[in-house]
Amino acid sequence: MRENGQMLIVLRDPCHYSDAVLTLTPAAALTIQMLDGTHTLLDIQAALTRAAGQIFPSDKIQELVRILDDCFFLDNDRFDAHKRRCDDEFSASPIRPSAMAGKSYPADPSEVRALLDGLFAQSAPSGLLSTGENGPVVGVVSPHIDFARGGTTYTPAYRALAESDAETYVIFGISHAGGETPLIPTRKDFQTPLGRVEADHEILDLLEKNLIARDGWPRPYAAEFAHAHEHSIEFQVVFLQHLRPSRPFRILPILCAFSHEEVHAESDRTGPIRVFLDALRVAIEQSGRRVGYIAGVDFAHVGAQFGDTYQVKEKELAFLKERDEQMMALIASDGPEAFHRFVFEEANSRRVCGYPALYSFLSVLPPAAARGGQVLKYGQWPDPNGTVTFGSMAFSADA
Repeated sequence: MRENGQMLIVLRDPCHYSDAVLTLTPAAALTIQMLDGTHTLLDIQAALTRAAGQIFPSDKIQELVRILDDCFFLDNDRFDAHKRRCDDEFSASPIRPSAMAGKSYPADPSEVRALLDGLFAQSAPSGLLSTGENGPVVGVVSPHIDFARGGTTYTPAYRALAESDAETYVIFGISHAGGETPLIPTRKDFQTPLGRVEADHEILDLLEKNLIARDGWPRPYAAEFAHAHEHSIEFQVVFLQHLRPSRPFRILPILCAFSHEEVHAESDRTGPIRVFLDALRVAIEQSGRRVGYIAGVDFAHVGAQFGDTYQVKEKELAFLKERDEQMMALIASDGPEAFHRFVFEEANSRRVCGYPALYSFLSVLPPAAARGGQVLKYGQWPDPNGTVTFGSMAFSADA
């Protein structure tokens, strides 16, 4: 950010072990770069003095270090203990409380209902029914952008699920802050203003047994804290609750935190990503449950906000639409590996943040449904500095 002609850097923790937000001057940013365990206080003072052209007081450096430590921005024993406390407290709770109510959508249940009713009213029906010549809809792709910017692109997906009789919905979301494991399930029930939705512990128990048997996932919940503040699954749960106010259902929430390079590196089916997805697919079959599948994903992220050196204008928007439409066509009909090749061959240059959730979703869909997709709606939130694209799709079992 720029203030009074000076470039400033905003520092925050995307993992939310710290909720502090610090604004750094160039001198403070340089200091932080040198806090790597190899530089002394004198080294840092000398570098700052050279950069500023005048003596830089050491007490200013020490004060910055103290502030960083107080805010848990230093990798030290104090932060490690704090991280363990956060992980343990979240792990001990049976509930994942809403992180976005009162921020991205209202905290009052009646206001949530009114908001979603309004979104459905704004978007005309797609013509696709959850039953009929397309066959029953068993899975949907939906955005995870906030409702204000992409709400009417959610609604065709959830309208397609209107007659779904699934007992459990497997929901793949994105861990925007990454994670210690490539896929991150949780056993926690999700609480939103519209009530509490239970996690399907029976399928999770089967998944755990399958993972242990495959000798690759001894701690499937090691990165579970990633669920605490992540919005990509919560938004889907709110829509499901609105869609099924009097028909109970369970969820199996899984955050995805792997890249196209990691999938490419798994030359056979013994890597951790495919092992997890194979174990999940078998667990679902073993459960005998009627299962629906949801991918809460956005597509491209381009512009200066995301590291590009250009502004996004009409030409770039047209290119994004062309590539997104090609990608959705592959997702709809060619399965996970074709989708993977498409993203890998362009080196994910458009930053399709939904890649791991889409790959996972396509990998566990029933085979007939995985090639029976239909594009429902495409959307862009254009911003010269940071454009996001997204879409909704439905997958029918007997298409």
